[in-house]
Amino acid sequence: MLSAATVAHPVGDPRFIAEFTAAEQAARRSGLEWTILRCTDFAANALAWAPQLRRGGVVRGAYPAAVTSTVEERDVAAVTVRALLEPEHAGRAYLLTGPQPLTRAAKVEAIGRATGRELTSPRSRRSRYARACSPPASRPRSPTAGWAPWPTTPASRARPRRRWPTVLGRPARTFAEWATDHAEKFR
Repeated sequence: MLSAATVAHPVGDPRFIAEFTAAEQAARRSGLEWTILRCTDFAANALAWAPQLRRGGVVRGAYPAAVTSTVEERDVAAVTVRALLEPEHAGRAYLLTGPQPLTRAAKVEAIGRATGRELTSPRSRRSRYARACSPPASRPRSPTAGWAPWPTTPASRARPRRRWPTVLGRPARTFAEWATDHAEKFR
């Protein structure tokens, strides 16, 4: 079962955490063999920045200092194949992370290196964005109202897990490697 790291390390929207927790419990109670893959944010999520980077070289968004150990999707796929084919993974939950904790701003810098462009991510846009999107008094919710606080995650929470060599026999791929492989999408 593909799940989320927030089950083991609760950060973010409580509804999101509750939904993944319930899905994991259903898998465990199903009577079938199961393996749970709890993933951090996927490297491919950065593709959402591509239009901004192609237009002006700047990513504007909330929480540029948030730290995660972004996981590369091909690594998740490789662990999935192992979990499906090798019986020793049954009944286990794996936390899948990338090999290093990075801020969103550091990820933008990695994309810049991969594309040969100078790209930036402003320090904090959340407060300006929230003010710009504040609803009139007749509308109680803004587009940012559903965002749970995303603190700068302590490095201990974002620290990469060492299971990769155990499960795959190799280290996890870095965000910089992913950015190099996908550089054309950001040009």
